[in-house]
Amino acid sequence: MLQKLIINTEQGSSMLKQAIGNDTKGKISMLAYMIAAGLAIIQPWIAQALYVILALLWLIPDRRIERMLYSTEKDGKSRE
Repeated sequence: MLQKLIINTEQGSSMLKQAIGNDTKGKISMLAYMIAAGLAIIQPWIAQALYVILALLWLIPDRRIERMLYSTEKDGKSRE
């Protein structure tokens, strides 16, 4: 939600928007959280497992923004 707010505030060509792209990881996470919430009523242990998997997924560093900043710096230096 914070990413979307920043992108909407910047409007136009946002570096964050370019770095994030279509945000597949975020969309999959939201879907999985909704599924886990529904499963919590039927099979709590499956919901708990999904929550743990999602938490572990987000512990893996997301390098998209770093790559974007690196490529921008690289392009800026090559123009000089």
